[in-house]
Amino acid sequence: MKNNILKKILIALHGLFQGFIGLWWSFVGIAFITHPDSSPGTKDWEEDKDFIPFGYLMILVYLIILAVSFYNFKENKSDIIAFIISLAVGIAGFITFILLKVL
Repeated sequence: MKNNILKKILIALHGLFQGFIGLWWSFVGIAFITHPDSSPGTKDWEEDKDFIPFGYLMILVYLIILAVSFYNFKENKSDIIAFIISLAVGIAGFITFILLKVL
């Protein structure tokens, strides 16, 4: 009984972490890809373009972790439900955090 409760708590924490920090991680990766600090052809562009592959790698890592999480939790229906709910709460928390920072 205690192991099952501990497992659900850890799954929920993983979902919250994946929703909040993972989404932030992927947005930083998108920023590296789409918004370098300078324009093509400038001297700074030569330095900034080195971050573009790193952005793709960041997004790939996020997607791999998310896919592996879904794959591992698919055996037990309550595990996947706990993960999805906590993932949604983490994403909502991230969006709320961003909106509070903007406003």
